[in-house]
Amino acid sequence: MGKHDTHISTSTANASNAEAVFHVSNLAYEGEFQDTDGFSSDVQDGDRPQEECGVFGIYAPGLQVARRTFFGIFALQHRGQESCGIAVSDGERIRIHTDMGLVSQVFNEDVLTGLPGHIAVGHNRYSTTGGSNACNSQPLSCLSSDGELALAHNGN
Repeated sequence: MGKHDTHISTSTANASNAEAVFHVSNLAYEGEFQDTDGFSSDVQDGDRPQEECGVFGIYAPGLQVARRTFFGIFALQHRGQESCGIAVSDGERIRIHTDMGLVSQVFNEDVLTGLPGHIAVGHNRYSTTGGSNACNSQPLSCLSSDGELALAHNGN
């Protein structure tokens, strides 16, 4: 984000494909999936999905994306409830707001209005490393040789 055109990728699938994937994933998660080629999934307890941080990104030229990012990380609240944040860029400057707490506690209309821009990344933190404190909230920002950068990650 910043002076260069950096894009945050988002992927979408149509509802029927997403529902089919969800159904098969649920069956596999429960250890009940067997495909037509005879493959059987014997899921061990350690193989079950693990929840970690929630990360949301959006690139929408011509639109203000802070509110959309708010709703994105609100929908991912189950992925982390310790802290959250949003970084937004208008192509010239990055503005970041992070704090401890749930999305609905950290953001209000005034905060979202103060985050103008068309590209954003949002984050909900579920700590797997490091303490649960404000200095570990994300997104993070840094200055590189190409300009300012904001990022969020899921994992250690």
